[in-house]
Amino acid sequence: MIIFGVEGNVLKYKIIKASSDHELEEEVRKHLMDGWRPLGGVSIVQAEMAFSKVLKFYQAVEKETREDRRRYLELEDEEREQVDLERRLR
Repeated sequence: MIIFGVEGNVLKYKIIKASSDHELEEEVRKHLMDGWRPLGGVSIVQAEMAFSKVLKFYQAVEKETREDRRRYLELEDEEREQVDLERRLR
């Protein structure tokens, strides 16, 4: 997990990887139930393994913690609007 800052707000970020689209759907569903949200679209990579080609599926997700939420709510209205705009543009 990587922690990064967005205008005074800190989020947790990670990439889920799976060997099939069904496996990725299940993993993303589990993460959604735990408060994670998708960040961008799904990436599919074709890799060559010995004599066959294999697909790998990836989805980035982010999560806001209670501490992150507290910091966000302490921001002035203009700062909060800027954070919201940056989130929508991602």
